Amino acid sequence: MKRQKQAKPYADLTLLQRSRQAYPAAPGQARLETFPNPQPGRDYIIRLDCPEFTSICPVTGQPDFGHIVIDYVPNRRCVESKALKLYLGVFRQHGAFAEAIVNRILDDLVQACRPRRMAVACPPRPPAEHPALLVHNVKKFFRHGHLCSPPGGRGIIHRTH
Repeated sequence: MKRQKQAKPYADLTLLQRSRQAYPAAPGQARLETFPNPQPGRDYIIRLDCPEFTSICPVTGQPDFGHIVIDYVPNRRCVESKALKLYLGVFRQHGAFAEAIVNRILDDLVQACRPRRMAVACPPRPPAEHPALLVHNVKKFFRHGHLCSPPGGRGIIHRTH
């Protein structure tokens, strides 16, 4: 039986084709790759759980250990997980507080995949020295091609309509 040639929807995923990948020097240099949503007509939640996130404290220069949770309802594109792992690795050399990092991750991911809805959180990991500093939930989405914050839009996405 001959195999039919299929269109290569993943041809633009260049990071998966490499066995070794160097981390970019800064978040702005990182590349977030995406692929076509296999079910663009369906609202479903994708959770990307990154329990070993690290960054650098901008004041002390000491490492900060965190946990990043990304929930989103994809539109036409989905975030490729290895590209996300490489992107998050950049923050190991980047000095910023958790609130700034979570907002940067949210903005960069929304720019890359333009989801219907997205939430990025950095819940505290036990034992947490400063749990209030590490918790930051944001919910934003696109409406009419523009990034918007819905009225009362706080916290993680719980259900979709």
